[in-house]
Amino acid sequence: MKPHRGLTLIEIAVVLTILALVASLVVVNYREPVNNARLENTFETVERLDRRVRHWCKTNDTTACITVDLDRSVFTAENGNGSPLPLPEVKIPDGMKLKELRIMGENRFGRDTKIPYTSRGTAPGWAYSLVGSGNREKYRLIVGATGQAIPFDDEDALIRFERGVEDITPTW
Repeated sequence: MKPHRGLTLIEIAVVLTILALVASLVVVNYREPVNNARLENTFETVERLDRRVRHWCKTNDTTACITVDLDRSVFTAENGNGSPLPLPEVKIPDGMKLKELRIMGENRFGRDTKIPYTSRGTAPGWAYSLVGSGNREKYRLIVGATGQAIPFDDEDALIRFERGVEDITPTW
């Protein structure tokens, strides 16, 4: 009998099964860091809009606001009379959701919630939460006087921080 050359169907099936298993492990381990990076990038984009509005108010010695449409997940900069500022609006990307907006500790819902800025570039403290894939929710608090962004992993820590509890450490 002559020895055969090549692979049997069973050997090919075993190799393909092993490759599929390795590929699925790679995809699962790759997805989480990518989703976290997208979430952080979205937070940074909103914080950049906050800084630009503050700068606009100081430079032009005028008031402005950021209008937040929670239904559409859009942040828009407007001047004191409601006209749009020449700044790009921030739309929360597909696959994420703007879940909550808090201004001075009060929950806001619905359309056209406004965060007012003074001519000195200050605003009330405000916080918002984004939900990424896997329903992972993260919070950011924007300090009204300075615009500093403080990250929080859960709502309870944010609420205790807003109330002035000293033992809460933000998640840097």
